[in-house]
Amino acid sequence: MKQLFILSVTLFSVALSLKETALQVLMKDYDKASPPSYPEIMRVGFDFNINSITGIAEDNMLATINGISYLSWVDPNLAFENNNNIDPYFKRKGRINLEDDRYEIWNPRIMFSNTGQQKNVTETAYLYANGTVLWVTQYELIVNCIFNFAEIPSDSHYCNFYPYQDDLYDTLGDLYHLSLFPSEQQLSYRTYQVSMVYEGRFDIMQSADLSGRLPGMGYTLYLNRQPLFLFKVFIIPSLLFVILAYSSFYVNKESAPARVTLSITNILN
Repeated sequence: MKQLFILSVTLFSVALSLKETALQVLMKDYDKASPPSYPEIMRVGFDFNINSITGIAEDNMLATINGISYLSWVDPNLAFENNNNIDPYFKRKGRINLEDDRYEIWNPRIMFSNTGQQKNVTETAYLYANGTVLWVTQYELIVNCIFNFAEIPSDSHYCNFYPYQDDLYDTLGDLYHLSLFPSEQQLSYRTYQVSMVYEGRFDIMQSADLSGRLPGMGYTLYLNRQPLFLFKVFIIPSLLFVILAYSSFYVNKESAPARVTLSITNILN
């Protein structure tokens, strides 16, 4: 067992050393401050998958969601499939894990419009042999919503949010949909049936300069309340209390404690 542990540690150390050497070769004279295609348009693929709804605040008109975004772009400067200075191990494997070195390369800064909070929970990146970079981020977003309770208990509400590319070269950026997930995703949260729909391509206008644009996309959360909640929360409990109250009349009139207990139970509830 001890020898197996030593062997595992040795192999891990060798792989780590090979990775550091490969990155040193790729990063030589690399400029992470500007897009790889500069001054041409830099195309970046994006898609968003919603994992769960963790909260809906009807009073503040907010929804808290957990989701994962996938970013993909090609950086020819990092391609290693034809680089003889890169160890064949990575060419056979086909990719390099950049989780600990992801900020050493250029990456598009993605922001979300119409959100009260944007929190990066986890983040990792992979570099493929042809120079393709896959950047995966898990987010926690608090999204502003529009609530309308006029048709309760069959009321419907919606929340819009817009991921967009925001960096120094935004006018040279182009964000396109990767189509990794269905355009409509379904899940439920308490009394709501929730669907997230990809609405298409949007340009987010810069607040500082209305002539500029930021390439983005639109997503909408549709919150449809399930009418069954009215029966679960109000009607069924009310019927139970009424039945409990009338059942006291079927108790022997000489059993005063039992009749009083049934009456007090209804009052306390």
